[in-house]
Amino acid sequence: MKRFLFLLLISLFILHCYYYYPYLSDDSLISLRYTDRFLLGKGLTWNDNERPVEGYSNLSWILLISIFGKLGFNLILSLRLAGLICSISVLYIIYLYYKDKDFNALFVGLSFLICTSAFATWTIAGLEQPLYTLSICLMIYSVFIIIDLYNFRKYNWLLSISLAVLVISRPDGVLFSVITSFFFFFFLLYQKRSYKFIIAFLIKILSLPIIFYVSQLLFRLNYYGEWLPNTAFVKAKVTLYTIWLGFIYSARALINTLPFSIIGILFIIYFSIVKKNSKFIYLLAVMGSWVVYVTLVGGDIFPAFRHFVLVYVILTYALIEGFIKCNFKIFKTKYFLAIFTFICIPCYLYLQINYSSNKIVKHEKWEWDGLLLGEFLKKGFYKQQPLLGVTAAGCIPYSSNLPCLDMLGLNDYYIARHPPKDYAKGGFIGHELGDVNYILKRNSDILIFTVGQSNPSFRIGAELKKNNEFLRKYKPVLFSINDSYNPTLFMNKYGDKLGIREYDKFITIPGYLLGDSKNNVVVLDKKDNKFKTKILFNKTATITLNSKNKKWRIYSINNQKPDLNNIKITLTSNFKNDSITINLTSLVKEIDIDEIKLAYDK
Repeated sequence: MKRFLFLLLISLFILHCYYYYPYLSDDSLISLRYTDRFLLGKGLTWNDNERPVEGYSNLSWILLISIFGKLGFNLILSLRLAGLICSISVLYIIYLYYKDKDFNALFVGLSFLICTSAFATWTIAGLEQPLYTLSICLMIYSVFIIIDLYNFRKYNWLLSISLAVLVISRPDGVLFSVITSFFFFFFLLYQKRSYKFIIAFLIKILSLPIIFYVSQLLFRLNYYGEWLPNTAFVKAKVTLYTIWLGFIYSARALINTLPFSIIGILFIIYFSIVKKNSKFIYLLAVMGSWVVYVTLVGGDIFPAFRHFVLVYVILTYALIEGFIKCNFKIFKTKYFLAIFTFICIPCYLYLQINYSSNKIVKHEKWEWDGLLLGEFLKKGFYKQQPLLGVTAAGCIPYSSNLPCLDMLGLNDYYIARHPPKDYAKGGFIGHELGDVNYILKRNSDILIFTVGQSNPSFRIGAELKKNNEFLRKYKPVLFSINDSYNPTLFMNKYGDKLGIREYDKFITIPGYLLGDSKNNVVVLDKKDNKFKTKILFNKTATITLNSKNKKWRIYSINNQKPDLNNIKITLTSNFKNDSITINLTSLVKEIDIDEIKLAYDK
């Protein structure tokens, strides 16, 4: 019966995960870009021929997904599989520890966890949370068994492994080694153990995490030339503003899981402070330190409370332990499991699904548009290898395999180390970086905001819109990928790879630069994988370019003499701005423009 009910809960959990499918975090695709390049033998790098940056903060997760990739699995599928395996392992470890103690209390605790949307969402969302949470779960499991058996030799290896994995799963994983060390130091001191015994025990559990930490640090220093990952320069800053945001985030994360969260917290407070129970003291230390840390750094921008998944696992332990110690008579009634299964679980699951932060997950699919856009650009521009400036640094870089400039700095050495003066004092946390002069100096061939917004977004977008050089060089062009997705890309008219080419007697203008943000869209010709602007009947395509020489004429369109019966052409010179404007108006149903060549008219 116990196994059947456990399998029933696992089935419900898988269905809960499927409910949020196909949600995929954009940051998970940043990790996949590093993973993909690692598997291709290019190292843990972001671009070719650039100073390498550590734009990821989840080394263990990248290595784990690399194993799946090496075995031939699709990398996005690998994220899902690894997440599901880790999360089900969390449930099994808790089941293994409590199945013979009080199954009814276990059933309540596991039901809370599997019905919590954050746990289901971040199982499939692609980031390192499942592996991180599994390591936390193993850590607590090991500590509890050591306390139960009063055996400081048998399970210290498992505790050491879990702490070591935490260290290389996220930079903040070191926190749990520190907390666990302090806990056992005072616990063993209270048990009147000798200092020699305490030091020997701490060495045993800390040796592996220290080896892992030092090894990664030496690798980072040797490979990236830095003490900290690039992500730390972008996200790890504490101000009054981040503390306030973090407080709101933490409060909402706990409100989201009422009534279970408040019951678990009350158990932790009562049994740790009043009853001085060692297990609850440890849970309080781990949960309290993590919540303080999350609050200090400003919480998180993602939906479904990613950073609180491990808190929900801690609360699951607290709920089960608390219910066991309270020995509520209601758990002993004959029909308790049936009533809880058919009334409490559906009600809590309904509340979870309808909580605002969780509802976002169900409807957020822009990352898949970004993957589609990346593949689209790869088909048409892979030979040219243009530099893409992006704000969505996951989906487009991963699927395009093209050189990319992360305009928000997570994967860029310079931007991460040159924040604005009011950084982390207002605005969208983690998305406030961006240096206009540096970005324009990099001369990206295409700038893409999110996955094709026509209005440049974030702080960097707002500043670029006010910059004359940006307005002169970049033209918003509408690309047509399918009937429902038409992104706007800002094309650099003078870019090194995709821009206008001016020679002594000719100017060559790629057809896609004639597209605009309203009428004339750029399409991909599937026969030759070339981008062409489609000028509809009675519509005019316009482009303005710099040229001190004013005596130009249309020499050819698509390498042929222009047919003036099909197209109307005007060239206008602006002597003040040293520029010329070309207008092409379709006189037939539609015209596809692949290339325009201007010749100097003597």
